[in-house]
Amino acid sequence: GYYHKTTMPFIVYDKTKQGYAGSTRFGQIDWKNKVLHIGWTWIGKEFQGSGLNKHMKFLMLQYAFEVL
Repeated sequence: GYYHKTTMPFIVYDKTKQGYAGSTRFGQIDWKNKVLHIGWTWIGKEFQGSGLNKHMKFLMLQYAFEVL
């Protein structure tokens, strides 16, 4: 998991509502073959349907391709 650098968890904070919305992560990271999975997402009920998931997945893809 985390200590073997095969997962990278994120806390999701919604600036608009000023609250913690949930969590998501990169998982099954294979650094040698440059492969990872995006998912394991939990979003609180009050944040569901707000477009937050779409936005955070875009940011995760951007981070994966441009930084990692």
